[in-house]
Amino acid sequence: MPASSRSEMAALIPIASVVHRPRLSFADAENDCLRIFHETLMSRGPFWHLCTPGEGQQVIFSSRDDFEYGMLLMAMCAFDCPEVRIITFELMANHVHAVLCGRKDDCEAWFELFRKRLRLYLARSNSGVSLKHFRHGLIPVESIESLRSHIAYVNRNMFLVDSMQTPWSWPYGANGFYFMELQKQQYSCAKTFIRLRHCIRNINHRQV
Repeated sequence: MPASSRSEMAALIPIASVVHRPRLSFADAENDCLRIFHETLMSRGPFWHLCTPGEGQQVIFSSRDDFEYGMLLMAMCAFDCPEVRIITFELMANHVHAVLCGRKDDCEAWFELFRKRLRLYLARSNSGVSLKHFRHGLIPVESIESLRSHIAYVNRNMFLVDSMQTPWSWPYGANGFYFMELQKQQYSCAKTFIRLRHCIRNINHRQV
């Protein structure tokens, strides 16, 4: 793998997760998390939840190609803005969520670069999509509990829109990297049950 590709991937590796250590007690693992959190605050800057409003914004990512370009753009901007660390993110049809770490000015510059390049892509594609309402908001994340809540919110954002989605079925974000394989199997079972229940409900409805 080229050095540039490795650098891009490294820029997207979540730093909020702690390496699995079976011998650590829960209390020790929690202390590890707190230590990493505070060390990161001191070395890289605060955490933020960046979000763009979906209300009033046209659909931006309307095809697989659009979403894949959005994923590529996320990596490119991470590479070009090394001062900002992307903890997690999720691309939605007309808005974006990301948990970032870095100085506020750097995070805002990161978004403006993302927005500028996205606008050029949409212009080249003759999509007619305007990014007039594609503006960012930054929510400060001031504790590790808040960080976990924001990560969870971002990672399950597509599920809130479509309950048939799981962290693994929606590929346009970092959500799938936060769950173990066993949990994936449990989600698959739950998803199958939801589908079965939906089918039964439709059959009953038709009989009525």
